[in-house]
Amino acid sequence: MTRFLIASALIGALMTTTAAAREQYQCIVQDFIGFSDDMAFKASNKRKTFDLTIDKDEIIALSKSQDFDDSEKHYRIHERDLLDTIALGKEVTSGLDSLVLPSNPEDRIDRKGHFNATIALQSSFYLNTWLLRCTR
Repeated sequence: MTRFLIASALIGALMTTTAAAREQYQCIVQDFIGFSDDMAFKASNKRKTFDLTIDKDEIIALSKSQDFDDSEKHYRIHERDLLDTIALGKEVTSGLDSLVLPSNPEDRIDRKGHFNATIALQSSFYLNTWLLRCTR
């Protein structure tokens, strides 16, 4: 019984450590740029919100919208440099899907109250870009 309790405590501690290592942020769309002249499409994209969950090797972006189906995208962290964390979409079937945010978002929030991030979806015939404003 003692071994079971110790094992349960260790598993609980590991799960708590893993959960604590994940950073979570809520983002609004500050601006949206796309090649479409469809103003309703642009307005719909500006109303989206994003929940970002950042892990050691991955960023999960949950897109919420009253105009589109909610969606979840997984981005593999490609590079972390002095200024930025660059992540590339894992499930891209064509083109390029990228998410870029500061290397230390918590520091930006502590100094400015928020941080900016961008999501870009690019193909040979379009480029859609969301400028996000994110907080805890």
